[in-house]
Amino acid sequence: MKSKIGIKDFDLGTGALAAGYYFLSRLKNGSDVKNQISFLVHSIYDNALKDSVGNFYWKSPSLYDRVYLGISHGSSLMISFIISIYEEGIETELCEEIAGRAIGFLAKQYRESEYKGLFPNMIGDKIEPMQFSLCYGDIGVGYALFRAANVLKDKSIESLSTLILDDCLLRAKEDNLTLDAGIFYGASGLAIAFDKLAKISGNNRFAKRAKYWNEQILQYATHSNDYADFKSRLVEDNILWQISYGWGIIGIGMTLMYFDSEILPSFSSLTFIA
Repeated sequence: MKSKIGIKDFDLGTGALAAGYYFLSRLKNGSDVKNQISFLVHSIYDNALKDSVGNFYWKSPSLYDRVYLGISHGSSLMISFIISIYEEGIETELCEEIAGRAIGFLAKQYRESEYKGLFPNMIGDKIEPMQFSLCYGDIGVGYALFRAANVLKDKSIESLSTLILDDCLLRAKEDNLTLDAGIFYGASGLAIAFDKLAKISGNNRFAKRAKYWNEQILQYATHSNDYADFKSRLVEDNILWQISYGWGIIGIGMTLMYFDSEILPSFSSLTFIA
């Protein structure tokens, strides 16, 4: 973790937050890892970049040092993680400051246009139709802000999260902006995300949309191949991508099994919405 902090990499996949979520999981199981988590929180604060009014953001080394907003690499991920630490009662004042400043930066990136999508994936992206998936798109932003609003009891954050998630509820397969059936980039991830939102909010609109996206999964099985006729939006002839959990048929199968069963547990903790 310290080596990743040293290069200012706070990514979930390649950076310090991979260790952060590991320690958070250990904490929930009774391990004494508060010192490690506290060190990470202070490192997040110390390495934050600031805009002209002091709001926080972080560059993503894995994305060529661009500033990413979503829940897989950037601002939304940081907000969601910090809120989880706040909930555990660790460095609460510092966590609240980090979350508040990060939300301030994120909120300023909101934009309305003729196209679908309220936020760019990265600062500097041109205005165009935005992909709608767990990894890229507004649902990760809306989810992070929803959690922050609930935990911090902040009505202004709640209003913004409601605006974003209401728009997400209107997104559909027919938009052609959800590119496959997988967890990270496709319908399965959206189904799991809406299901998690339904569980933590009690709002049946999210439950209905989770059901909708689960029902769309099989509509992507239109390719004659060895992967149950599904195809990842990534390299077609790479077996790893096609069968993997995040991008391929393992994750698709897990999602279909989860929604088909009344006893299987959610695996949302294995996604970006941990």
